[in-house]
Amino acid sequence: MPLCDDFYMVALDSWLAAWPAWAQLHVSDPGPRGELGGAVERRRVQVRWERTGPLEARSTNTLLWSEVAGIPGYPQRYTHLSLWSAAEGGMCWSYAQMQPMIVPHLATFEVPAGIIFNLPTWHDDQEDR
Repeated sequence: MPLCDDFYMVALDSWLAAWPAWAQLHVSDPGPRGELGGAVERRRVQVRWERTGPLEARSTNTLLWSEVAGIPGYPQRYTHLSLWSAAEGGMCWSYAQMQPMIVPHLATFEVPAGIIFNLPTWHDDQEDR
């Protein structure tokens, strides 16, 4: 591996260890900006993560939403997580598909550790951020 690649991997590992991220629930593919398929539940939970490949990381903690918002009598089917730079607002870094789960209003929803996210890269659609 060239020296610049070694440096990149060390820098990336340091960034993942130090930089907080937050996950948000979606009922369909959120798209590259995380704006699509939003669930009624809008709270984000903090994610701890580690690199598993050159441009891939996995969550190392269980993600827990207690008393999820919803519409009484109409459970939601969560299918994706988006990964954000802040608990509110911020920039969407990535998203991941997960095992679909039907969750009723006010239930506790848990996503086990091990969700794989593609790490952020610069996209043309992010130039205006």
